[in-house]
Amino acid sequence: MAHKMTVMLDKEGKTALLTDLCRAVTFVRNAGVWSEEVAKEFTLSGITSMEELRDKIADLTAFMADSKILAAEKMEGIVLNILKQKKIKIWEVKGRPPEFLDKILQNEEEELIQEKGLLLKTAAENEDKRFIREISSGHYVVSLEEIQENHLQVTTKQVLLPFLRQKKFRVLEVICNHIPQWLEPELIACRCSLQICRQDEGRVELIVTPALT
Repeated sequence: MAHKMTVMLDKEGKTALLTDLCRAVTFVRNAGVWSEEVAKEFTLSGITSMEELRDKIADLTAFMADSKILAAEKMEGIVLNILKQKKIKIWEVKGRPPEFLDKILQNEEEELIQEKGLLLKTAAENEDKRFIREISSGHYVVSLEEIQENHLQVTTKQVLLPFLRQKKFRVLEVICNHIPQWLEPELIACRCSLQICRQDEGRVELIVTPALT
């Protein structure tokens, strides 16, 4: 897979300011090797109006095309805000490419992993709210029967496990027709205790509480 990023370079091949007389150079990485793809003369020196500034930035982003990462010696103020509005990722760095390109790419991939993790965490929390009701402060109740009967696309484990691991509850009442085989080992791992309060024919009520630390 090819990766691209654009770097502002001075006449010596070092990262430059956008107000310098510089070149915007797009580098592409194929098979682990970076190479210069295209270049364009660029400067924001002599800009006299906001309209002219926006036009120059538009020219730069049009040149960048599918390269959505821009590296320069420094970037701030209005220019930085305009580029962020255009969904360009900005990196301030000193040196000569390609010495820092892999590091930027690694940081980008780590940020993407963190963002995906946050999205998954948010999705899991939202899934909790659909099925796990708070009836008083820190006291929650969930019906596994309801999940199994009315939400075939969701498993009880998908609902309960993230909630248990967060341990942001005092008491969790679980209503079910049987104790899931996976539940007790996970409660031990999460340091939660389990109490079977009532066991009628075809119905079990469980009380889960986190261990005091």
